[in-house]
Amino acid sequence: VKGNLIVSGTNSNFQISNTDLHTVRVDGDVSVGADATFDVQNSGVAKAHNVVLSGSLSNEGTFDMNPDDTQGGYRALVTFDGTTDETISGGGTTDFERLIISKGTSQTPVLQVAASATNLSISGDATLQDKPLTLMNGTFRYSAATADTINLSISQSVAYYFTIPATACLWIDHADAKMQMTGSDDHYFDLYGKLKISDGALYIGTDSGEVSDVPGYDWRYL
Repeated sequence: VKGNLIVSGTNSNFQISNTDLHTVRVDGDVSVGADATFDVQNSGVAKAHNVVLSGSLSNEGTFDMNPDDTQGGYRALVTFDGTTDETISGGGTTDFERLIISKGTSQTPVLQVAASATNLSISGDATLQDKPLTLMNGTFRYSAATADTINLSISQSVAYYFTIPATACLWIDHADAKMQMTGSDDHYFDLYGKLKISDGALYIGTDSGEVSDVPGYDWRYL
């Protein structure tokens, strides 16, 4: 789609079919209206589709990229690219299986989760290769009091790394915004780029507020 993708009207549905493996690219903005849906087919042979968005996402209806809420199920991985500041907004239900930020070549372009996006979640259970949130380039500014705490880690007792590259920034910017890195031992938070917490919380090793001296978890400033 070279321009904008607009899904509007009662019971309107833009659905990614599982008949083949698909990549949906939108160079403009995506807008999902109230009572409208943008989702992945919840039947057939499960595939890892790709959705690539260069603009903003505004959702007042349903945007569901993981309809069965499992890792490896019916899903589409969503990548935000481009070089301009964009937003995820709207009071609809917004569920990512995997969210990848790859904007520009520096920390300058920003993807902001706006305050209105209170129903956002990343529901995929991470594997070593498929992290729920992946930062490659640009700034991910998390400015919403979402119902779900965003989990950055996995449950397996194996070496695991959440990395902020030199060209990326994670910015937590709402009093009720929460991210956590919990699970098992031997997990690492590798900071090459920038971590900014102007409001809200990032929990390392526990979701009860402790951030340091948790066995098996390490901050590494690189």
